[in-house]
Amino acid sequence: SETYYECAMWNSTGFHDFYVTAGPGACNLMGRSEKRITEKIYLDVNEKSYEEAHSAIQETLSVKIDRLDNTIAVDKIDFLKIDAEGGDHFVLEGAQKLLENKQVLCAKTEVQLFPIFERDNPLLAEQQILMRDYGYRLIGIDLDHSGYTYGASKVKKRYDRRPLYGGDAIFVVDFDLHDLCEKDTFRLGVVCFI
Repeated sequence: SETYYECAMWNSTGFHDFYVTAGPGACNLMGRSEKRITEKIYLDVNEKSYEEAHSAIQETLSVKIDRLDNTIAVDKIDFLKIDAEGGDHFVLEGAQKLLENKQVLCAKTEVQLFPIFERDNPLLAEQQILMRDYGYRLIGIDLDHSGYTYGASKVKKRYDRRPLYGGDAIFVVDFDLHDLCEKDTFRLGVVCFI
């Protein structure tokens, strides 16, 4: 069954500005992008800059925010997927109790390889340190995101390596440091196999 919550997940409770952007997949709680960067990035998927096609703010709304710790009331979460457009680190901070108690077996988060927001923008390294401190191990990085060019490019994709701006990190309970019961070991194995 599915449950929907009328709030955004974050590391605190209350209300927060939610930024509706030109590209619906770039809507976020992080705020304005760093235009000195995003105006020069061109993704493989279109001929407009990242700023113009995705991150330009169209509207700002006030939304209710809450912590995952306050929202999720289950014993175990086999697989937690977070994609908060640069705010994944803050969502993980809001899941501190769930993570410290090893109630999440596997988490897949979006990561950025360089900052694209004006505000503090945690990157892959910060997420990995946070998750290590919670008792998790990074077991994989999915870098299957679109590459980019620095400015519009006429070079065909097959001839251009195109640097990456982000991907997904996969974390699991560090099974060498924490004893998992047989059931959780099996569940973690199944999740990692998929």
